[in-house]
Amino acid sequence: PPAVSSVAAVCGTCHVFEEQLFDKSPHQPAFAAMSTGTCVVCHSNHAILKTSDQLLGGKSAVCGECHDPDSAGGKTAAQAAGLIQDLQSRIAAADAILEQARTSGIEVSEAILRQTDARQNLVKARANVHAFAIQAVSQPVQAGLAIAAEDYRAGEAALKEKNIRRMGLATSLAAILVTMAGLWLIIRWLHSGRT
Repeated sequence: PPAVSSVAAVCGTCHVFEEQLFDKSPHQPAFAAMSTGTCVVCHSNHAILKTSDQLLGGKSAVCGECHDPDSAGGKTAAQAAGLIQDLQSRIAAADAILEQARTSGIEVSEAILRQTDARQNLVKARANVHAFAIQAVSQPVQAGLAIAAEDYRAGEAALKEKNIRRMGLATSLAAILVTMAGLWLIIRWLHSGRT
């Protein structure tokens, strides 16, 4: 099997952006001094930990192995996890309302397409965790939240339009029925007048 140092060196060949962020982070000097290699400290060696937002906060948080929850590092990790989870839930809420509008037959394809940008900001925020700075995580999160909020409002507007259309349809049907009933009465009156 490859040496630990070579495993850590291999990570950066595919995860270049994450490695560049990490190299500028406050963790780089501390992790570089360890014999295990930089990436291995958080992501493990042969049993590479599957990345998830739970690595930042929660019971299985990797950050909690070195940082107490009340320490600056623990608070930063928890704040980053909260920002990412907030964006993820807002994207899911916008997706849900847009899907409801789409299945109701209302045109929301622009907003659905914009959701791709919101999801890309979520990916950027998750990658920016490697900078270990809230500002780096917060910028794409804020951009993603703005897009998700706009798309959610588009979904709300589409559902209101659906309700207006239904009311218009009901009003039209009522007018047609009244007209038909009136015509039927007139025809009946004309027919009774001939006999």
